[in-house]
Amino acid sequence: AIARRFYRRFTDNWIESLKLLSISEKGLAERITLDLEALHTVYATGRNVHFLMGHQFNWEWANAAIPPRIGFKTLVAYSPITNKIIDRLFLYLRQRFGAVMLPYNDMTRAMLPYRRIQYLLALVADQNPHNPRKSYWLNFLGQPTAFVQGPEKGARLGNIPVVNLSFSRPRRGHYHLQTDLVDMNPATGSEGELTRKYVALLEENIRLHPELYLWSHKRWKHNWSEAYEKLWIDKNGKPPLSR
Repeated sequence: AIARRFYRRFTDNWIESLKLLSISEKGLAERITLDLEALHTVYATGRNVHFLMGHQFNWEWANAAIPPRIGFKTLVAYSPITNKIIDRLFLYLRQRFGAVMLPYNDMTRAMLPYRRIQYLLALVADQNPHNPRKSYWLNFLGQPTAFVQGPEKGARLGNIPVVNLSFSRPRRGHYHLQTDLVDMNPATGSEGELTRKYVALLEENIRLHPELYLWSHKRWKHNWSEAYEKLWIDKNGKPPLSR
């Protein structure tokens, strides 16, 4: 049943993404309700914010709907698409309403022009890591899962507040986006704490709305090994024995 609903949402997601070619800011606002209290709280302090989300539908609409309604300059880390024509199309769609796309493989240089302004850096933090030996490992949806370390390390290094984004879909073509403060001062926490908080919020959102998660993105490509035991950060369960 979840699979059937997922494929319908998957199809809608890409149709809705192409709708960004013509939809107006007002038209998009009529289809998306937002609870941005957590972002407003951080903005009032004058600090930057790291904005974490997962592969949930429709992240493309979220990317377009949020920038016009917040004071932050919105920066979004993205993976360039190999096909240059498709890459240019999606860059146009994603930047129509004020977001600035930064290639994840050149983030240090790409962020230089924005160092002196108050920014929001959006990160899809449930990416499948390239290297399981340089990842955090914990239980996610019932199985050992690797998570990239970058979002936590970056936030802790600069003591940058972190906010999570959750998705729901009241009816077809309409979404509600909910922000929650994950940590105002991540540098004061222990290693792995920020990732545990993010994963708990992500898993809760997926269990509430499983059809909105991008199950096809090969999230469990890496298998757990006892060689990664020092990377295990889950305090609610021990790492499994290797098969």
